Amino acid sequence: MSILPKSAANPLAQQGFWTDKVVNESGVETSTSARGAQSYSGSGNLQAVPFLLFIPENINDKDREIKIVLSSSDASKPAETTKVLLQKYPNWTGNIGWEVVDDDEAGKYGFKWTREVSYVWPYSYTHTLSIGTNYTRSSATAELNSIIAPYTNGQTLSLDFSNWENQFISIGEFKHEGTIIIRDRQFIYLNYKVLNNIVQGEDKRTNGYANTETLYTSGGTASSLALELAIQTTVKTKGNDAGDLAFSKVTNGDSYSSKSVYDASPATNIPYEKGTLDDLSGILSYILKKNRYCLQIIETENGYSQHAYFQIKDLKWFLPAVDEFPADVDFTPENTTDSAADYWSSTIGTTTSTAFIGSGAEKDRDESFAVIAVRVNENGYGKASVTVDNSSIAGGENGDTNNWL
Repeated sequence: MSILPKSAANPLAQQGFWTDKVVNESGVETSTSARGAQSYSGSGNLQAVPFLLFIPENINDKDREIKIVLSSSDASKPAETTKVLLQKYPNWTGNIGWEVVDDDEAGKYGFKWTREVSYVWPYSYTHTLSIGTNYTRSSATAELNSIIAPYTNGQTLSLDFSNWENQFISIGEFKHEGTIIIRDRQFIYLNYKVLNNIVQGEDKRTNGYANTETLYTSGGTASSLALELAIQTTVKTKGNDAGDLAFSKVTNGDSYSSKSVYDASPATNIPYEKGTLDDLSGILSYILKKNRYCLQIIETENGYSQHAYFQIKDLKWFLPAVDEFPADVDFTPENTTDSAADYWSSTIGTTTSTAFIGSGAEKDRDESFAVIAVRVNENGYGKASVTVDNSSIAGGENGDTNNWL
């Protein structure tokens, strides 16, 4: 168990990610905690200070009590108070454990996205010569690749905008200023629309684990906003403005939106922001935050960024498939009268704009239904490598007591 003030938590944890350890730039997990320590001490009035408490999930068959003790270290003013939390265990129905605390979470299925957005890197370089600067086109591209590396499956992106309408991530270049000595800048373009076409396996009606894995592989970066959050929180590390945010988001009518992109096909100005972050609210982000993440820190020559680092082996809680919703067992969370017709399943529909709810009905992905997470109770479900033991870790937020808090 660990604890820390919310204000001291990394920006990913504050967004609801459960971050466990710090991972280095090579993806190697370190011993450094990304979730505080076993105890916290401080002074002053803590009454209005929110804390994040990280507790191992309870995947047994009994509830358990968690005691939190707040005490005074001042011998002249001894005081102590204890808070007891009841941590629930999953509602086991055969091989599947259903979460039993109602998060009151509902939303779109997702993967019917219209969002696109560009972020401009602040450092410019000369167009053809290295006059008065050692910063070059290739070094700019290398820095942008370092920042997006956790989301490209090891692929190094080239400075190429020739297929920007069909790629999720592209790096582009434009003329920033100058007539005789031209200075250029680069930008990152994110096109969420290309992620809507999901392909699930033949067992998509019965294998929620495999479905959720496919959803993550197809659009986990987008649904959890991990990449965009990392771009938005990257800070400069050099110069008089060190510590300031590095990237500028391109919006309709600003000076960047009128800049023509070099060698774009089809030709275009820098694409400005369309759609909203609400457009990305979907079931996958809810499920992923139930699971263990690490915090990856990447520092380039001019920027520092923090990334949500997730591995499929840490996928413990997932979204049930349509045929996994029981017809004759009460699987719903406590204090609800819901039925399978109130919940999204992980099974995609017969078109790229539909998905199934738990009752078997096919609904538009933009409709809103509740979300419930499940996990397996024994080996052999979904993939042979899936195991369950008391040391496995899951994440959560906002008072989940059957997962991590």
